[in-house]
Amino acid sequence: MSNLKLQGDENSVENLKFGGPNGELSAAVRYLSQRYSMPTGRAKGVLTDIGTEKLAHWEMIATMVYKLMKGATPQ
Repeated sequence: MSNLKLQGDENSVENLKFGGPNGELSAAVRYLSQRYSMPTGRAKGVLTDIGTEKLAHWEMIATMVYKLMKGATPQ
């Protein structure tokens, strides 16, 4: 877990690209799925690298969401 200090409210979470069709998880899944149709090993490797990097971004965003929502009320 990082030492990132975030201040905000639950509305700040909406600005993060966590889910949806243009979110980090969707991008990671697209890259990792497309690698199977690539003709060369190098192209497959590039898409694998990009996809796993997108998953790392998703993990960082999840940490930010957790920190922004910590102590938030149920409303």
